[in-house]
Amino acid sequence: MEERRPNRFAPSDFFRPLSSGHHGRTPSYDDVISRCRRSEFCSRRRLIGGNGNVRLDDRHPPRSILRSSSAPPFSTYGCGSTLALVRAAVEKAANATSELGWPDLDFVLFTGDHSRHKVLYREQILEDIRVVTDVFEEYFPDTPLVKMPALDLGNHDLERKYALDVTSHEPCLPSNSGGVETLPVATNEWLQHLSEQQSDLFVDELEKATFACGGYMNRAINEELNIISLNTVVWSYRHKPHPKSTKLRADPFGQFAWLRTQLSDARDAGKKVFLTGHIPPVVDGFDKLKRHEMKMRPFYEQDKPIILYDIIAEYMDVLAGLVFGHTHSNELRHVAALSDNGPPLLIGRSVGPCFSTNPGFNVVKYDRGGMFHPTDIASFTMDLSKQDSGTDPRSVPNPFVLDIPSVVEYLGMDSLTNSETLRLANRMLPGSGDATDVWDRYYNNWFKGVPQNCHSQTIASTTCQRYQACIVACSDNYGALINCNASVAAGMGIEEGCGLDLTLDEYLAGETEAHNKATDWMRRFVLVAGAIGMIYALTVTSWWLFVKSKQSKPPIATNMNWF
Repeated sequence: MEERRPNRFAPSDFFRPLSSGHHGRTPSYDDVISRCRRSEFCSRRRLIGGNGNVRLDDRHPPRSILRSSSAPPFSTYGCGSTLALVRAAVEKAANATSELGWPDLDFVLFTGDHSRHKVLYREQILEDIRVVTDVFEEYFPDTPLVKMPALDLGNHDLERKYALDVTSHEPCLPSNSGGVETLPVATNEWLQHLSEQQSDLFVDELEKATFACGGYMNRAINEELNIISLNTVVWSYRHKPHPKSTKLRADPFGQFAWLRTQLSDARDAGKKVFLTGHIPPVVDGFDKLKRHEMKMRPFYEQDKPIILYDIIAEYMDVLAGLVFGHTHSNELRHVAALSDNGPPLLIGRSVGPCFSTNPGFNVVKYDRGGMFHPTDIASFTMDLSKQDSGTDPRSVPNPFVLDIPSVVEYLGMDSLTNSETLRLANRMLPGSGDATDVWDRYYNNWFKGVPQNCHSQTIASTTCQRYQACIVACSDNYGALINCNASVAAGMGIEEGCGLDLTLDEYLAGETEAHNKATDWMRRFVLVAGAIGMIYALTVTSWWLFVKSKQSKPPIATNMNWF
């Protein structure tokens, strides 16, 4: 096995995690006006950061330049990002700590989705991954995690969206026989292809083999801190094809078993770990206006977040933070499995404006002297409405500006902790003392950078506000969340409404109960629909046979001789 190559690392108190960036082909301006909201043209990008770390999420970069001189140089609402937008975001991120007066960044996180929506060919996806990597390397030549492969696999980093064949349930760990170490064996062709295409970005053969085997990896930043990148696509409820066996479904690519091993090793070594991935283990916070009521759905299959949060609770002393992308919005999520002083789950806004989002990224400060928990966030953004169409992006100043130097101060929080995130949710409720101001700052500015239409003619703004407060408070548990809005509307507090006054086991049990109810309802629906379909099919078949039998009878004689 090759000797591990040291990371190039400059110690500091900051990280800027770069997360997914959907690098997608951009249409001409004429297409933008009439077709930009069609999914084939949607791409996205986003950035989050920390102790001097940058995370760029959902960038979905474009594969071609705009073809019209009147086209907006940095894309437009409802579309994917242009390459000029991607470069502007990464360039600004590279100089963000200087503007903030913070120490140099420690590492960069990239949380998946290199390619735009509706990319159909592997050559395009691989090209997009390489383009994104090259931009990072240009602006972060001496920053550790830039020299990585597609850190977190996004749902658009596959040959088909959410499609990754689960070919093993064994954890991707090296084996040792007679003093000879054997690397994990790759069983998935796409993961193996990705690892070969980016072989120069791994620090050693073990890291490369682990990624090729399961799409996840563990990298040491220094002697005190590791980054674990999770393959969250295989936990998604939209993942396909559905694993064929019970073992494959229970632990795809053995990732849960592998994660326990990595966290146990980190504990033994006295190290802290940031967990990062593309799809967060929470309920979707994007507004669902269906049948005149708010709808919500967990991103993961029912049992997967329960297992993950059980592991997190077991190794809470090791966890430095949870950093994810995918939602195209800045979000804080309270996590019941973590202590009050533990970190909330952080989600970063996209750089691409595909879902009515102003491009943005965050720089996150964390405590390097203790638990390595995030302590504050600085948010950078760009107002797309102020760009001039047809302008050469090389002739204008960088459009990204420092919007919020301190999210903790901006939202009136005492600290960036789990307990303060729960208090933030309570303060967002209608009728709270500063609810209007807190709601407007969180949801109509920091969330996506533009005011959001959270209500309709059939859904009151107060209902929407309660819904979003519950999303912040208890979206790690679907069973708790579905009860929260009605309970809070009846005058209960967030804690009681979510069930946060229960033990963790009781709280997580609500997830299973809610899922079983939904499953029972779906089972009954399928049985009834199947019975109706069967009756319909039998009726149609019987009628067809009746008609055919009539047609096959010999004609009745009408000119018969009676004598």
